[in-house]
Amino acid sequence: MTCSWMRSGATAVVLGVLLASCSWWRPEPIRKPRPPEFPPPIGAPIEGPLLWAEAHPKWGEPPLRVHFDAEPLESIGIAAWAWDFGDGSPIARRRNPVHTYPNEGAYEAHVWVRDTAGRVGMDVVTIRVETNLSPAWMNPNVVAQDRD
Repeated sequence: MTCSWMRSGATAVVLGVLLASCSWWRPEPIRKPRPPEFPPPIGAPIEGPLLWAEAHPKWGEPPLRVHFDAEPLESIGIAAWAWDFGDGSPIARRRNPVHTYPNEGAYEAHVWVRDTAGRVGMDVVTIRVETNLSPAWMNPNVVAQDRD
């Protein structure tokens, strides 16, 4: 049995009868909507709640143990937290995690929040891990000038 609307490579058995590659035999997959990625990729547009992130200390010698804190600037319900410490370690899903940076380098720690309405907000904290930090770097006035 052949069909004039044949498609190569596809066959199906229905009630024991072999249908030879007929184009009308195409079961459609069921597609479920995918939830938005959380945390979103770095650089994705952010339109959610305002957020303030802090880290203590922000610089020091390795291994540097850093306490992170994130505070929403709006009175809203936060449904989820996600921290990417910028060093390839797994995402932390707590509001105020502690992370140790074992190696020297400058790292950007990103924090995302998702509120109960599904909006996502983000902030970034820069961490510097270096042996023999110069006194100029530790001077708060120099650090403030670096941010401008």
